[in-house]
Amino acid sequence: MDKKLSEFDQKITWKGSSRQRVKRMIDEQITASNKKRMPPLSVIFSMIAVALLFILIIGSFSETIQHSSDRMIHETKEGIAIQITHKKEQADGYQVTVRVQNNSKYKLEQNELFIKDFSGEGEMRTYHDEDWSESFENTYVDRNSVILKTQNDWETIEQGQSNDVNFYVPKEFVESDEYEVIYHSVSSIEPGQRGGEDAGEAFHVIDLLHDQVGLYQHEITSNENTPFIIIVVITTIIVIILIMRYVHVTPKWKLGISGLVLVATLFIFPIRVAVMDDEAEITQLTEGILPITELVHLESIDNDRLIAFYQSGGGSSVSFGNVFVEKTWFGWKNRGGGAGVITNTHQIGWSETYVGNSNSNFSKPLIDGLILNEDIEEVIVETNKGEVEATIAEYPPNERFYFLLLDSADVNVENIYGVGEEGEIIEAVW
Repeated sequence: MDKKLSEFDQKITWKGSSRQRVKRMIDEQITASNKKRMPPLSVIFSMIAVALLFILIIGSFSETIQHSSDRMIHETKEGIAIQITHKKEQADGYQVTVRVQNNSKYKLEQNELFIKDFSGEGEMRTYHDEDWSESFENTYVDRNSVILKTQNDWETIEQGQSNDVNFYVPKEFVESDEYEVIYHSVSSIEPGQRGGEDAGEAFHVIDLLHDQVGLYQHEITSNENTPFIIIVVITTIIVIILIMRYVHVTPKWKLGISGLVLVATLFIFPIRVAVMDDEAEITQLTEGILPITELVHLESIDNDRLIAFYQSGGGSSVSFGNVFVEKTWFGWKNRGGGAGVITNTHQIGWSETYVGNSNSNFSKPLIDGLILNEDIEEVIVETNKGEVEATIAEYPPNERFYFLLLDSADVNVENIYGVGEEGEIIEAVW
């Protein structure tokens, strides 16, 4: 501008004050013109895209931090002190002594040590009935577990008592991340005693490699969306403030652009749900239900509703259950389910759960159970409306279960039959 005014100086004669006044007028006109000029659409959409990308990346990163892969928290159940008092390395393994001190208001029952294979690929039953492991003939044992032999009796630990437990563990199960030594106990309520949140069963990880003991952390993964929602809100506010402060357009355009950002933000949640791995998110839901939970099968009802089947626990304390999940703008939601303890009382298990609720416009009785006899080829459910064949599904390693959604609550189950290849009845529940 100064160069142009200098050219005018050579052609005309004017006062210095006039020159400055003209310069100021030109400046004001240029500024006003810039304010009225609409920013390119590419700039608007770029800002929105950057905001959305930032929200998605930060949201995913925050979940990665939140969901630690650790299997334990560094504390024991209230009133229970567990300490590794002796560990001697031998040629092929470790001779270990663990002291359990019961300072709780309950007695500890069903005490058990087992090795759990978290890879899910091995067949731990090949290790049963070794010099260091128990036989599984008289009880059901999770196929991913092997129960350790202990050199002293500790089936029950009374209040105020302690017990030193001696056992042997092969090196391969101590030095690999795929295996954990787990201590299981049940805080048993005496007749007439009121139980609290600290009652019930507990699984403690005995980390022999690092000499640490802690509760198995089964709530490390959850479907909690609060951190993500907070990030979305904060990012949206920051973007709108930046628009109001630094984008040189009229107030009307600033409000319009801010509105576009706000509307685009509302689509973050369905976009996030669309790009997420459904199975991974449902796995997070099931892992928070019970300790040591593994998602084993997903059965689709429709595009937005599923039944997730899972197995939880380990050793001789194992449950099989289901949960009805529904897809919303904020991801998959747990709408309720049920679980039952697996025993070898019958060669086919049985439980009944009403899946769904009034909010989801879906509610039906679900019959399911584990199949423990390899000779059973079909499962027939006899009802007051007739016989129906249940669906059989498999999951590794070599496990099978059946399930059947009944048409309505008016259908009553009268018996369940496990049928062999030739049509013979191998097992009847009742």
